Amino acid sequence: ERLERSLRLAPANAGAHNNLGNVCSMLGQRDEAIRHYRRAVELNPNDPHPLVLIGTLLNEQENFAAARESLQRAIALRPVDPDAHAQLGFALARLGRREEALRELRTALQQRPDHAAAKAWLEALQAAAPALEITRLLRMVGVGADVLRGFAAVLLLTAGLSVFIALWSAVRERRADLALLRML
Repeated sequence: ERLERSLRLAPANAGAHNNLGNVCSMLGQRDEAIRHYRRAVELNPNDPHPLVLIGTLLNEQENFAAARESLQRAIALRPVDPDAHAQLGFALARLGRREEALRELRTALQQRPDHAAAKAWLEALQAAAPALEITRLLRMVGVGADVLRGFAAVLLLTAGLSVFIALWSAVRERRADLALLRML
């Protein structure tokens, strides 16, 4: 009630809209909260905080495309924001953009290693498709594996050639013995 009164006195107060959005969010009034956060963004377009809150609420409403847009704007304004990266990772995962989601969740964990939600979402995303993770790892070591395969082929070829040369030499040494056996 006090916040609403302060908004009537100063309707262009971005902080008051942000705070009223927080109250509405806590009361479960997501649409009203989003409306106040959007007004806060209109009044102060360089503040990424309400954009992150909008993205979070849109994720909760399963409006992942709109959440992605809001969170990308927030990250453009403040690249070091683990909450924004984590929420964006969640939205991207739900949109089926797995590689981008993994990148965002890993970025969130680089920025704040103890980010519980990012850890949980990353683990769930990796557990959901271990074959994809194995493929990604093999792609990372692919060049090394190709070099090792080439080296193994050269070793096998060398070993085969050595056996052939050894047998050929043995036959040449035994040529005289074979000639004697033929005469008998």
